[in-house]
Amino acid sequence: RLDRALNDLAMSLIIEQCDRDVWALTEITKDYERIDPAAIRRVMSEAGIPSMPRGADGPNWQHIVQTSVKDMSDRGFEITMLRLLREQGFHQIRVAERASEYLSGRALVRVGGLVSFPVTFRCQRGSKLVDADQVRALRQALGEPCERAVLLTTASFSREAMREAYREGVAPVDLIDGHMLADMLRDLELGVVSHTST
Repeated sequence: RLDRALNDLAMSLIIEQCDRDVWALTEITKDYERIDPAAIRRVMSEAGIPSMPRGADGPNWQHIVQTSVKDMSDRGFEITMLRLLREQGFHQIRVAERASEYLSGRALVRVGGLVSFPVTFRCQRGSKLVDADQVRALRQALGEPCERAVLLTTASFSREAMREAYREGVAPVDLIDGHMLADMLRDLELGVVSHTST
């Protein structure tokens, strides 16, 4: 049922496939006068496509978003993280490992539309504090020709992990904690939308 729906939308030029299991609206949808969000959410729910709370309001909104990401299905987590990476300039994404709690691989990151460089990434979910050993493990998985890594988590990093990430003489590991992850999802409007009071 899902494959048929995606195929129909693609044939109608409403969506386009960006990566494996990752789809995005095309430019022509900007000309649509009306799209029913409730109908879209209903179809997404029936098809098992992930959704998150829409409002980025109140003091606890980041925690709500983090919890939503942690509670997603494995497929939903992968789709959301791959879309986030793509929107942040990652391309030629190759997933090397996938499990219930994490997703890792390699990609090229484009900077300023001119230069690309290879990175190793790991997206993980859970509530357990990320320690320095996990940062070191990701760095050891770099290999050639990657010169840096990115570690995203719904949790937080220990002080030792933050020191290890930028230790002199070794490849840097950029750390994105749960609050930063929620901010990215809001800024990109990937399931989270800010409401401005008037």
